[in-house]
Amino acid sequence: MYARIYTRVSTEEQATSGFSLGAQKERLEAFCVSQGWEIAGRYIDEGVSAKDLNRPEFQRMMDEVDKGDVILVYKLDRLTRSVRDLDDLLREFDTRGVLFRSVTEQFDTTTATGRLFIRMVAEMAQWERETIAERSAFGKQKKAASGEWGGGTVPLGYMGVPSERTKAGRSLLKLVPDPERAHFIPLIFEKYLSGLGIRGVALWLNNELGARTPQGCKFHAITVRRILTNPIYCGDVESGRRRRGRPKVRVQGTHEPLISREMFERVQEMFEIHKTYAPRQATGRFPLSGVARCGICGGRVDGNLRSENKENRLYKCHNYALGTGCAPAGQRSLASVSARLAEENLIREIERLHQDPSSLERLLADFAAEAATRTGLTQAERKRMEQDLAEAEGALDRWKRLFEKGHIEDEEYLAEVKPHRQRIKQLKERLAEYDAQAVEVPSLSDLGAFAINFRESWEALEMPEQKALLQQFVRAFRVQILLFPDRRVELRPAL
Repeated sequence: MYARIYTRVSTEEQATSGFSLGAQKERLEAFCVSQGWEIAGRYIDEGVSAKDLNRPEFQRMMDEVDKGDVILVYKLDRLTRSVRDLDDLLREFDTRGVLFRSVTEQFDTTTATGRLFIRMVAEMAQWERETIAERSAFGKQKKAASGEWGGGTVPLGYMGVPSERTKAGRSLLKLVPDPERAHFIPLIFEKYLSGLGIRGVALWLNNELGARTPQGCKFHAITVRRILTNPIYCGDVESGRRRRGRPKVRVQGTHEPLISREMFERVQEMFEIHKTYAPRQATGRFPLSGVARCGICGGRVDGNLRSENKENRLYKCHNYALGTGCAPAGQRSLASVSARLAEENLIREIERLHQDPSSLERLLADFAAEAATRTGLTQAERKRMEQDLAEAEGALDRWKRLFEKGHIEDEEYLAEVKPHRQRIKQLKERLAEYDAQAVEVPSLSDLGAFAINFRESWEALEMPEQKALLQQFVRAFRVQILLFPDRRVELRPAL
């Protein structure tokens, strides 16, 4: 008999009860010895709840278990705490001819009484899990309502200071306004209500106010969105998790609000209105999205669809969209470029590699220069080093022959060959370092062959296939596609 040992523990259980992984493992291995079973595999899920079957080690065990094997656990609730999951598992075990055994419980699933008993045990385990979850949620709500901070990153505009209460010898935290950043919050809400948009608010904070997050970073559009949707700023606290469309539990806190509840609700209404706008479409409609880079700041290029009409496709810089800035003040950013024209310019740029030999030679010269920058050597310098190495090795051979024929004495031989040996060692180390960093430069013929029929291939493909073609081009030839605000496209090495 082959046994598959499965152990599991959640963080709370490991701290408060005797179900440690080590204890489970010892009991299970001892049981296998007493039964004369061989252990075919050990599977450990550490700090994972049994609320469902989406556990890495459990899934691996189910993939590897064979017919006739026995799945061995210390207790049924190590395997599952869900009655529905238990029914599914027992049915699957029966279909696959897999046996199940609990060390501390006696189950006989071949009889109706045995199946009833095992389901009763599972019902109790599920009830225990749900009761713990309810108590935990209630505790978090009570803690939030008392004004204590539940943990995690303190929201911008507040500070966590010790409260009067303590737990385990440590003071619990409560939220108070941050005198340096609290005034930003009403301004952010006002700017958004004025119609500026989350990206515009981020740019306004970064460029006009020179504001920074507590970590010293620029504001992103994502950061602004999190601020605008956090009810903590109007005096409320959320606890728990969103589950299947149900919102988090929201209670009134005791901390000082930074905006009115009316202002917060008006912002949420605006977010709901904006959800009805045409969403950004899948990247399949944008062959350059995620492949090309911004020619101004080097950020990735994203696609944007203003309407369902594919002729209204646009490209823009990801950094610009986030509000972190693309170009320095006074310069043009990659904010909105016609996708159709940008793609046509890319086709022409690739075609030029075949039609204009000088264009292809310039690209390869850029490759060689980039490779020399990475390795510290040009190809010509490497050849000179190889010649120096050959000369030093030749001189060493000549002195060696003279010594072997008895034309020179030991002392003279050692004195003459020492500098040649040092030179050979230095050259070999330098060449080995070069070879370790060197990259293969694409050949003229390969790039030309790709470019010769590029337009014909491009026009015969759908947009997702066009993107795959560009990804292949970038990977195979180590080329970087750069897009500029004037729709110009450049090809540069990406070694």
